[in-house]
Amino acid sequence: MVILQRGEVQITYDPWRDLVRRSSLPRWDAFPAGDHLAWLGENYRLRAARGTMLGRETLRLDLVPKVADHPRLRLEIDLQTGVFLRSERFSPDGGLGELSAFVHFEPRSPGWLRTLRVPRASKLIIDPAPRVIDEEAITARLGLRPLSVRPPAGFRA
Repeated sequence: MVILQRGEVQITYDPWRDLVRRSSLPRWDAFPAGDHLAWLGENYRLRAARGTMLGRETLRLDLVPKVADHPRLRLEIDLQTGVFLRSERFSPDGGLGELSAFVHFEPRSPGWLRTLRVPRASKLIIDPAPRVIDEEAITARLGLRPLSVRPPAGFRA
C-alpha cells in the first residue's frame, strides 16, 4: 500500500487490488495544534525515553494523566521519519483499550516517488469530500440524537 498526502488530499494505491483511491481529508482549523498542545499540557504529564522498535531507533512518549481516572497513551515514534510505529491507549484501570502498530516498516529511499508507476488499468475511486453537519441533520438522518460527549471532571477544554 502506498499512501501520499499533500494538504487536504490523500491518494492511496493498493497494488494487490489494483485500486487507487483519492480522498479529501478534513480540515483541522477548528482546533489549532497550539491549543491542542496547551490542553494536553494542562491535563497530562509527558515522559519521554529512547527505544527501539522493528530494528529502528524510536522516541517513546507516555502521556500520563494528572487525574488518576483518565486514560493513558503511549506512542512509539520513529526518530528518522517521524512516523508513529505504535500507539497504545489504556483505560483508567490500566487495561489496553486500543492498539495500532506496524508489523513491518521500511522507509523508501529518497526519489522513490519518481519511479512509482501505477498501471493505467487501475480502478480509480474518488471519495466525496467530508462535510460538517449539525446535530439536527444527524438526528434527521439517523432518527436519534447523537451521543453527547462530556470530558471527565478535571479536564479543561
